[in-house]
Amino acid sequence: MFRLATLLDISEHELVERCIAQDRTAQRLLLERYKRAMFSTAFRMLNDYDAANDALQDAFVEVFRSLGNFRQESTLGAWIKTIVVRQTIRQRRQLWQFETLNATTHDRAAIDVPDTISGE
Repeated sequence: MFRLATLLDISEHELVERCIAQDRTAQRLLLERYKRAMFSTAFRMLNDYDAANDALQDAFVEVFRSLGNFRQESTLGAWIKTIVVRQTIRQRRQLWQFETLNATTHDRAAIDVPDTISGE
């Protein structure tokens, strides 16, 4: 186990390897390196502080679960951002699903529907 101070200057590749090896200090460093920028992305997409935090937490869980699949074809930050954006989109879809409707504009009694049986 390495101390955080000794990990500050390690390469992206080494950081990923240490995270895959379940080094909690390296995992914390990865989170600290990227959380502000990734929160900013999620917040801009959701415009809701709590929803952005939820999306960010779920995204980083996915990041840590998927680090073994990171092929290093792009930067680690770009790969993480892709996961954050996808998770934020999922979060946004869930928020849309549960938006409340205004009762006065969507009240069935307020809609004038002709009675086709009586012709009125």
